[in-house]
Amino acid sequence: MKSSTQSFVESFMSDLIKKNPAEPEFHQAVHEVLLSLSTFLEDNPHYIHSGIMERITEPERIIIFRVPWMNDLGKIIVNRGFRIEMNSAIGPYKGGLRFHPTVNLWNCNKKLDKKLSHISDNHLSILIRCLIV
Repeated sequence: MKSSTQSFVESFMSDLIKKNPAEPEFHQAVHEVLLSLSTFLEDNPHYIHSGIMERITEPERIIIFRVPWMNDLGKIIVNRGFRIEMNSAIGPYKGGLRFHPTVNLWNCNKKLDKKLSHISDNHLSILIRCLIV
């Protein structure tokens, strides 16, 4: 028999994969975080019901902007810039702007996935407590 936490993890991951189908690194990072939090979530089910995981896996906002510039030949080039802002609950957003021509929204999310997978349990529990407010 599955615990309610196991059911939550399976259901949450299924929904996350449907919303973000082409991001296997993101799926893996979120799954690892959920597994590391499973005992905590079993002891504190109110965190599941308050939608914490939904809030930390969906950006507050994504800003896409144009960056016009003139090259050495006098030609105007327009590049696209990106900024993904995940959560402002514990202060200003971290991260930076991405301008390189090879960068796209998927690359920005991929960098974010790597950062998410390295969050310590202590930092994550602080973040979770801040999100409930």
